[in-house]
Amino acid sequence: MRGGTTLVTGGAGFVGSHLVDALLERGENVLALDDLSTGRLANLTGATANPRFRFVPGSVLDELLVDELVHQCDTVVHLAAAVGVKLVVEQPLKSLNTNIRGSQVVIEAAHRHRRKILVASTSEIYGKNASGPLSETADRILGSPAIMRTSLRGRRSSARFRCRRGARPCVHATPTTVHWQGGRCGEW
Repeated sequence: MRGGTTLVTGGAGFVGSHLVDALLERGENVLALDDLSTGRLANLTGATANPRFRFVPGSVLDELLVDELVHQCDTVVHLAAAVGVKLVVEQPLKSLNTNIRGSQVVIEAAHRHRRKILVASTSEIYGKNASGPLSETADRILGSPAIMRTSLRGRRSSARFRCRRGARPCVHATPTTVHWQGGRCGEW
């Protein structure tokens, strides 16, 4: 939808900032919401000069802010999440709250305002499934719930469920490890 407005949560992150650039190139208006806990304003240097771009500092946990931004857009791309093994291990409750409650806030706002939404998660949702390539119908083979990374897979699964039961139309994307310039840049 060229010329529409897209809200990108996690817009200052590695993937989010590249999506922002691509949407602006297509002629979209873009709102980027990010609390800058893992994203960086430096990732948005090119976008900030564009009059069709607006950066909004804030959290997906801020229900009033998310509701206001979703109301202003046509489409939502939900990328915001606590990412990185170190962060998740050192701050497990905060990470779970951001990932689970944050997704709920965004999905409910999209549903309330009848906005299209894409919810992204990670291929880790499939756990220890060694078959490949993975598909949306692949079995999840989870490890011990004592391991935080295994527990976070539930967030991704519950977000997918809420997405299917709430906002319409809704797309759930499951990207794998992000690569950049031929080298592994980081997991997402």
